[in-house]
Amino acid sequence: MAVAARLKAMTAPLGRHLRPSAEAMRAGLELGRDESPLHLDWIVGAMAFLAALAIVGAVATADAAADWRHGLTGTITVEIPAAPRAPAGTPAAADDRLKRVMEVLHDERAVERAAPVPRARIDELLAPWLGTGDLVDSLPLPQLVDVTLAAGAREELAGLKQHLAAAVPGIIVDDHEIWVGQLVHLARLAVGLALVVVGLVAACAMAATVIATRAGLAIHHEAIDLLHLMGAEDEYIADQFASQALRRGLRGGIIGLLLAALALVAFGSAGQAVDPKLLPRLWPALDQILPLLLVPLATATLGWATARRTVLHALKKMV
Repeated sequence: MAVAARLKAMTAPLGRHLRPSAEAMRAGLELGRDESPLHLDWIVGAMAFLAALAIVGAVATADAAADWRHGLTGTITVEIPAAPRAPAGTPAAADDRLKRVMEVLHDERAVERAAPVPRARIDELLAPWLGTGDLVDSLPLPQLVDVTLAAGAREELAGLKQHLAAAVPGIIVDDHEIWVGQLVHLARLAVGLALVVVGLVAACAMAATVIATRAGLAIHHEAIDLLHLMGAEDEYIADQFASQALRRGLRGGIIGLLLAALALVAFGSAGQAVDPKLLPRLWPALDQILPLLLVPLATATLGWATARRTVLHALKKMV
């Protein structure tokens, strides 16, 4: 009886018009009040949450790699070990070895600037791992010299190492090339993994949209058949499903973005107790927020396109 009454109400306009009115079509497909058993909003929200975190991680890793490369390119660190058979704090031995190293560096054309690293700075760099106090003061720490190379002088680095080794036996010259290269390679792998995660998340969101759309088609198959009899085209019916998927995708994207923001705030609050040098900055800068703001737009667009394609494909099989 309900179907018959609905059929009578929907076909009444046909007596006055050749084609059904938009109001009659909308009455025949009340998707706005259709409660999906899959809760697509929250599924898309969870996917958007994971995608936002992956994007933040990729941006933070790429920025860290750029900082490493920018800060260490064109620089070397000269490490002067403690004098053999002498206490680490012997002033005469330490000053003499440092003096000989500085003389060699000042005479080299490849060196633009050279400055010894103060002991207080070395203690500050070790503090996150060793703390402060008598332990650090008693360690035989080497003397470090921060060296900036002249432009295009990297080819002369081998000769510089030989001159320094002749002046002070056992000296170590670290050009950071291997270390930075390994870190940048690791950062690229992390960025690639983040992109893979985003791709998998998008695929899962599309699969959930396809399942929810097919469930909606099954629920409304009688109304869809009736709309076809009234002259409705497949594109019109597909647009109804696509519009609903767009709204749910946008809602889910906003939910996921807000959850990701809360997670980052919580992580930042917990990380305040840790030295900031040990943790990367995960909260994006103003110029890096755009990819995150695009997450709801991407989920809405992806839901709209997936639902529309799914409905058109299913309706073609129904013909």
